[in-house]
Amino acid sequence: MTELWQEIVAFFATWGERWPQIVIGVVLFLLFALLSKKLTELIGAIIRKLFTRWPKTGEDIYGALKNPLRVFFVVLGVELAFLIISPETKWMTFIDKLFRMTNISLIAWVLLNYTPAATRQIIRFNDEKNVNQSEVAIRFMAIILRIVIVSLLAVILISEMGYNINGIIAGLGLSGLTLSLAAQNTASNLFSGFEIITDKPFDVGDYIATASAEGFVEDITMRSTRVRTRDDLVVTIPNATLMKEAITNYSRTQLGKAVTFPVSLTYDTTTEQLQRICGDIRKYLEDSDEVDNSIISVTFKDFSDSSQDIEVTYFTVTTDKYENLKVREDVNFAIRRIVEDAGASFAFPTTTVHLEKA
Repeated sequence: MTELWQEIVAFFATWGERWPQIVIGVVLFLLFALLSKKLTELIGAIIRKLFTRWPKTGEDIYGALKNPLRVFFVVLGVELAFLIISPETKWMTFIDKLFRMTNISLIAWVLLNYTPAATRQIIRFNDEKNVNQSEVAIRFMAIILRIVIVSLLAVILISEMGYNINGIIAGLGLSGLTLSLAAQNTASNLFSGFEIITDKPFDVGDYIATASAEGFVEDITMRSTRVRTRDDLVVTIPNATLMKEAITNYSRTQLGKAVTFPVSLTYDTTTEQLQRICGDIRKYLEDSDEVDNSIISVTFKDFSDSSQDIEVTYFTVTTDKYENLKVREDVNFAIRRIVEDAGASFAFPTTTVHLEKA
């Protein structure tokens, strides 16, 4: 360090003899600094030309390169200026190392910028339809990739500075072991979050029910999942806890909610009344926009102890739990009116006792 300082002092002591090189170096630096934006735009145009068949990919690549490229041209101007002004001094070794470390940092900057776009493309390639889950996975995977990139950058820069990274890595290993023991819950939540992203038991916006909460999924993070209940309360559930529970996803029902129940009529209901009631119920369900018309069953099923039972089965169109309740209410009112219009009566459990005379 002392020799470097002595060379710097000696350089400034003889700067009068180097003024032509200094002028050329400063002009070159200013030229690169002023043209950095234009040069970056020129490279952007070349990238767009190369990716004409994949314009979105080209824009993503240029977006990741744009700012690092502008900084690179300015740094390149500084490096060339020093090469012209003082090419043979020992302090150029320090400048070269600094230039190399800066370029490594710029490459890491580009990778950090491109990480979300690359993750988005990978997930979109695997799952074109699941937009909400893809966005969650993009954020999740991008964070992990950024941590990896920053860690590698730190190790490379430390190595470039001349330090022995073996001892540092060993120390980090011991520290990592200590941290992992102290943060078992965090690690468990992290891996459970990754399991949610890959296994996809639910998406953002789905209505789910677990032992911890029931409601709409608002967000999925690395550590927890937030569920907004019907009472407009936000429940934050650790991912590790969530993955240990049974999860009912009402939004994944393909046929809506299945509804099956008996309509119990008294034994004084005639055959003609039973046939009319079955036909009217079936027609109402077939004409209803709230019921899946492809799966409807209305059958006179049983002679029970105190009733004649008609079994009704249908599927609602909607998959929302509370909308299903409204549909079921509408159907029940309609069935009650049909039974009343037919002049029949609903049965209830009764027992008739016949006494014989001695």
